Amino acid sequence: FLNDACIDRINVTTGIRQTNWSGASGFALNNKALKFRGFSHHNSFTGVGVAIPDRVHLFRAQASKAVGGSFWRMSHNPYLPALYDYLDAVGIITWDENRDYGLEYTPAMHEMVKRDRHHPSVVVWSYCNEYECGQVTDQTGLAFRAAA
Repeated sequence: FLNDACIDRINVTTGIRQTNWSGASGFALNNKALKFRGFSHHNSFTGVGVAIPDRVHLFRAQASKAVGGSFWRMSHNPYLPALYDYLDAVGIITWDENRDYGLEYTPAMHEMVKRDRHHPSVVVWSYCNEYECGQVTDQTGLAFRAAA
């Protein structure tokens, strides 16, 4: 507020959920067992490349749900915020991913978790699913754990 006038505003939809991972019973969301059935999506779409309109993100989320999907893996990098909003609304569990691993990528991991932490659909944050994973050091692992 400035001189009793609102000069900036933000509306953040936040979701609360309880997750449980068990070797014996698998994954539970809000105390209900849930099997991951879904797809590994890449950040591109036929005819538009990576310039995916929000409407296409909504279509893909609804189509995944329509064929019984309950899970969406972001392939290699975080996506546009609108997609997370659609996944929250449709009820699809999300695996948020940063493909880069190494001390120099710690800030990116921190920013991804910070940006998407209020989305109830996000239950997994991961890093490194490519050849760079060979850069494993104790320092890098500790830095990524602290960043998340």
